[in-house]
Parts: sequence; structure tokens; C-alpha cells
Amino acid sequence: DRCIELNFEFLTKILGLGKDEVTYKEDVWSGGGTFGPSLEAFGKGLEIVNNVFMQYAFNPDGGWRELKIKVIDVGWGVERIGWFTQGTPTVYEAAFGPVLDWLKKETGVSVDEKLLVKYFAFAGVFDASEMQDFEKVTREAASKLNVDVEELRKQLVPLEALYAIADHTRTLVFAVADGGIPSNVGGGYNLRVILRRAVSLDKLHGFEIDFIELFHKQIDYFKRSYPHLEVATEIIDDIFMVEKERYVQTIDRGRKQVERLLKRREPLDLETLVKLYESNGITPEMVQEIGEEMGVKVDVPNSFYLELGGRQEVREKSATTLSVVEGDFPPTYPLYYDKPYDSEFTGKIVAITGPYLVLDRTLFYPTGGGQLYDVGSLNGEMVVKVEKAGNTILHQVSNPAAFRLGQEVKGQLNWERRLALMRHHTATHILNGAARRVLGPHVWQAGAEKRADEARLDITHYKPLSRDEIVKIEELANKVVMENRRVNKYVMPRDEAEAKFGFTIYQGGAVPGGELRIIDIEGWDVEACGGIHVDHTGEVGPIKIVRVERIQDG
Repeated sequence: DRCIELNFEFLTKILGLGKDEVTYKEDVWSGGGTFGPSLEAFGKGLEIVNNVFMQYAFNPDGGWRELKIKVIDVGWGVERIGWFTQGTPTVYEAAFGPVLDWLKKETGVSVDEKLLVKYFAFAGVFDASEMQDFEKVTREAASKLNVDVEELRKQLVPLEALYAIADHTRTLVFAVADGGIPSNVGGGYNLRVILRRAVSLDKLHGFEIDFIELFHKQIDYFKRSYPHLEVATEIIDDIFMVEKERYVQTIDRGRKQVERLLKRREPLDLETLVKLYESNGITPEMVQEIGEEMGVKVDVPNSFYLELGGRQEVREKSATTLSVVEGDFPPTYPLYYDKPYDSEFTGKIVAITGPYLVLDRTLFYPTGGGQLYDVGSLNGEMVVKVEKAGNTILHQVSNPAAFRLGQEVKGQLNWERRLALMRHHTATHILNGAARRVLGPHVWQAGAEKRADEARLDITHYKPLSRDEIVKIEELANKVVMENRRVNKYVMPRDEAEAKFGFTIYQGGAVPGGELRIIDIEGWDVEACGGIHVDHTGEVGPIKIVRVERIQDG
């Protein structure tokens, strides 16, 4: 009740709406496995505030249950409030302000604002997510507004392109400031798509926008509220030029294929357009441009970019594999965190499944976080592999018949291998810190593998490393080794760790759980990490970069 009361006060006392100008809509909203009643507040036809009172959760069997902790999911449209209070034709004018004004001036795009206000009022009635035929809406709007449909398109299409370019370049600025870069995988894939779409729209409409200047205008405008965007200033020019050059090369390679398709004079369906982008990196806007040169009209389905993003998500999910060990087993206490330098221990067998033994406690580290498993022996029988399933650690032994349930066993690690893995794991953290200092804060760890003989660190970067950069990274890493810095290891509540160190602790990706194990190389690198590390950097020994390979774009 208090939440609804405060919302009403904001709408009437702050925004100045009359009581009879506020409209409420009751509904039910679900997301992330939870749901509850929602109350949407509208003013003059625009949804301004939405509150979902999350109090139920879905059960795996299809039923539902009441949540012990109930929360209010508050949906405040910050840009919508700005739009509502400023009274601009669309949210873009309110959100981008002088940036959009500059774009209009540079490109010469001028519009009949009164006409557009009437059009957007009409178009706003439709739900874009449910629409299949935008052209039909345009025709209906032209008829209703008593204006020629081609004149309406002439006003709309260039303006919509500017809206998209403004939105895409802002997204890139924020992403780069947060460490994201365009690539062909993960979130970087989406960044590359929108960058190429912005460039394609610019070329399609003949705008000739100076994107470098546009990026800096975005940074200058939005840094008032988001000061960290200054970080992007240092590298976004270079990232854009590298990506644009790649795109130009892509178009040169794929142009002949597009021309062959268009010569057939047959409509290009969604599947064909998606394949052109996935196989050749050619955006539908570029296909439209080539079509114009050939006198062929190309219609792009409204769902193109949704389909593209959906397919990438499916590919990434299917690429994820998990070790399959059936059954529910007791949890195993991980001695390796308490005693990383011990090589012998005793434990009791609490479960046996096939070639796997589950102990009540163990020093054997299971594969995780890029660090390979320990090997050794249990009562003299070889432990050939160690895996983790939930909180259970499974030891694959060479002779499972030698063991029985409840038996006390003595474990012996292959200490040389364990020490090598510890040294290599700490070395990758040192190297990652060096890479971020030499190449820039956009660098993130994208993957790693720590074996006994060598280690591999995957980092995000938008172009190949130069020989000079490699030398600097190696020298800086070895300087940290020689300084013999303390490697602190502690467990912290997630919110405290994020507040203290920021989100750069997730160098290896998201870490589940309410508590995080933090590896803090004093004054150098802090990461959430479940691996085993040495106590001082001096124990790592000399770090040598033996080769650098480019495994993917970005």
C-alpha cells in the first residue's frame, strides 16, 4: 500500500498530473521463475510506473508456491519520465538531446514535427512486438493523417535511421566503458551486429556521419551521469576503425554473392538474409544498398535482428557441456582450500558409483575455473580424474573393486603436478593484470586453462597483439613475480565483494552463490576464483609467453 501511495504522490505532486489523469491497469507479470500481481500507472496514454509484487514462484511440477521473502519489482522508465516531462515527439529527443540535434544538423535531416507528432500518436497504439506488417501501419497512418504515403516515408525513414544510429552508438560507448568489445561470440557478437548496422544505415542513407566525433559527443553528454564513460575515450576510436575496416573487407568478399542472389529477381526471405550475415557478415541494410544499385527492392523482415540474436543464444547454450554423473551424493568438504600445501590426507568413503568414489573430505582438486584436476592415489590405487557435481567431489579410480562403502582411505597427491597447477593458476592472474595495464581496461579474461606443463590465458582484445605489447606484458608480469607480493585468499559475501572491488572480479565469468572466494594479489589483481594458488608471487617463478594466437575476433 505504501508503494502505491508513494507512486501516486510522485505522479500527482512531482509530475503534476491531476488525479483524474492517472489511469491504473491491473495485471499479472512473471519472469525468472517468479510471478505476482502488477499495477501499471499511465498518464496521458503513457505508462510511467509499473510495480510487480513478487510473491509466488513456479514449481518444477507445474504448480506454484508462495515465496517466503516477497519483493517489489519496480519498473520506472527513466527515459519515459524524461520524455513525459519534456513533451518531445519521441523518447529519442528526450534521451539523446544535443547528440540527436547534432546528428540532424550534420546529416541535413529535417522533419515536419507537427506531422510526426500526429503519426507517433497513431503508431503508439500498436504493440511493435506483435506487429508483422509495419508497412500496413504506415499506409493506414498516411490515410488517417491525409498525407501521401511516400511523403510520410520520406519523413520517417531517415529519422528512424538516425534514432537507430544514436541508440547503437550509445550502446557501444557504454559497453566499451564496461569492458565489452565487438567480436563473433557472446555479447560481443551483439555489439558487432549493432556497430555494423549503424555503419550500414549511414551508408544506405548517404549520411556520411563522422562516427568518431559522434562517439565522443555521446561520451561528453552522458558522462555527466555516468563518469566512468571517460574510460571509453581512450580506445573507442581504435576499436571503431578496426571494426569498420573488417566490415569493408567483409562486404568486398560478399558483394558478388549478394549480386548473384539479386539477379534472380526473387524476394530474399528471412533465412537467406540471416545466412548472408552469419556466413559473410553482410547486414540486410547493405543488401538493400546493393539492391538499390541494381534497381532491386529488398524488403527486410521486422524480426531479422531478433532472429539473429536468438540463434546466437541457442548456439552458445548448445556449446555448453556438463559432466554427467547420475545420482544424489553427500557433500564433500574441500580440504584443498584450508591446506593447499598439504599432499596427504585421510577420508571416509560415503558413496560409490561406477568408477567414482565420494569421500567425506578430500585434498584432490576437481577440474574447475580452467584448472585441471589433481591426480594421485587412494590406498595405493590410482586416482585418474576428479570431477565436481554440485557440492560433491567424485574421484575416478583405476580399481573401484578395491574399495567399500564406509572405508577409511589415505590419499596421496601427485605433489609436483599440484604445485605446477598452483603456480600456473597464479601466473594467469598476474598475466591478466599485466595485459589490462598494457592494453587497456577493456581487457577481460575470456577463458583459461592451467595444465601441469603450461597455462593458457584467453583475453578480449580487438586486434592482434604487437611484438612490443607482448614484451611489455611479459616484463610487467615478471616484475610482479620478483616483487614477491602476497596472494591473499578469503571468502566474502557477494554484495560486499562487488561493493569493494567492483565487477572486474568476474574476470573468468559469473560465479554462482551468495559468497565468493576472492584471490587478491596485493595491489595488482583481484578476482573471484575457486582455484588453488600459491601464497606469494615469487613462488610462481619466471613467466614466459611462448606463443600468442588469435582464436576469434575480439
